[in-house]
Amino acid sequence: VNDLLPNGDFESGSAEPWSPADLVEGGYGGSAYALISTNRQNWHGPNVNINLDCLQVGDIIAVTGKLKLMEGSNPATCSAHMRNGSRCPTAFLKIKDKNGK
Repeated sequence: VNDLLPNGDFESGSAEPWSPADLVEGGYGGSAYALISTNRQNWHGPNVNINLDCLQVGDIIAVTGKLKLMEGSNPATCSAHMRNGSRCPTAFLKIKDKNGK
């Protein structure tokens, strides 16, 4: 199964259905757009719902992506060992059944 992630390449020119998020021009590898997340008030970043109805028990999925961490217009650094401040971004996959559990 390919492309479980809706609008995963952002080439439509819209960030929908991702939220909270916007797009900026100049994506990875020459693509037209990239997702941007700024001014968050908590740790929650962009998220999207994925329809897993096409998967069967035992199927394996892979999720990949590219991340560019910026501080203003300059590349930023981070440390995986910090508890706050310049801690590196993390990603997670949260799976719920049709009943939301």
